[in-house]
This record gives sequence, C-alpha cells and structure tokens, in this order.
Amino acid sequence: HSAGFDAEGFNPDYADPSVLERLGVDPERPVVLFVGRLAARKGIFDMVEIFKTARGSFPESQLVIVGEGPQERALRQRIARSGLTEAVHMTGPVQFPDLQALYATCDVVLYPSFWEGQGLIVGEAWASGTPVIAAEVGWVPEVIRQGENGFSHPVRDVTTAAGQLERVLGDPDMAVAMGRTGRADVLASHTWDHHVDKLEAVYKMVMEDDRHP
Repeated sequence: HSAGFDAEGFNPDYADPSVLERLGVDPERPVVLFVGRLAARKGIFDMVEIFKTARGSFPESQLVIVGEGPQERALRQRIARSGLTEAVHMTGPVQFPDLQALYATCDVVLYPSFWEGQGLIVGEAWASGTPVIAAEVGWVPEVIRQGENGFSHPVRDVTTAAGQLERVLGDPDMAVAMGRTGRADVLASHTWDHHVDKLEAVYKMVMEDDRHP
C-alpha cells in the first residue's frame, strides 16, 4: 500500500470544526480546501480564479490554503488584488492532526495541479470522506468518475472547474455522497493498488534506463 492512501491516517472520524475556528475560519460556512506546495505548477493562481468565480454564486464560501512555497508572496498579492482577502485563509504548514481534521471537515478539496507524479492529495481527501475537484493530471482521469466521487476537468480549464465547484457548493447532499463514494473507493483500494503496482513498474523501468545508457 502507498502510505498516501492510508485510510486510518485519513478518516472521516477526524472531522473537527474547532480546527476551523482556531484558524479563523467560520465552520458554519462552506469550506474549500487546497493542500500543497505553493508553486506555480500546482495551479495555485488558477485556484484563485476558480474560487473567485464560484464565490460569485456562493458569497459565503471560504478557501483554506495549507502549505508553503516559493509563490507564497505572489499568491497573497493575487488574493488581495482579487478582493478575496477576507474569504481566503492561508495557514502555512499545519500539524498532522490539524491536516487530518481539515481534510475531514471541509466540504470539497481543490486540486488544480498542472503536473503530478502521484496525486496523493486525491487519495487523502477521499480517505477523509471528502469529494475532490481535480485537474486531469496523472491518474486522475482514471480514478475520478464525474459526479460520483468528484469532478475532473482539463488542466487549466478554470471555467469548467468553477462550474464544478458551484455544483458541489450548491448541493451539499451530493458533496457528502461523493465523499462517501470516494472513501469506499479507497477502502476497496483495488484501484489504488493497481495503479501503485503500475507506477512501481514504471519507476523500475526508468531507473534501469538510467543505469544502462
């Protein structure tokens, strides 16, 4: 098993609205979560546009950004320029128990990455019972079933992603059902094992290529 899809370490039981209050986030309002390095290839600037567009329809919604990285200052500036300072909470890195609680407590996880090796965030969100809206990178297109366990969209397609976020924010029951399905997928785990095996085979091949020029 890949440690990233640890269904005990990430679990709906870790939901705890007090983690939001400690971070200055209102637990009574919808919460969109991003976890990752604050680097351009993670799609962080697209994420601001996606959130801003969806927030036009759902002005109560909040965005929590967990992580640090080279684009932190530029991201803060973009958020301020977009008039979103009050709605966006940049936490920096958090302790693991807080991360567990955030995944399980938020309404949806955004994953707008341009490029990804493993896509651990998707598995961690699902293990936590939370639906995902993800760019079609890595194996995302193979594991996301539209409207069943989340939504996927072409890389950098901000308009489609914002529409998907609006659907999730507008239908909390659907969001809960999709998160439940995502967790069931992780527990069934044949998908993940299958892909991890495949990935290991690819790594092995690449490393052998490196050793034998």
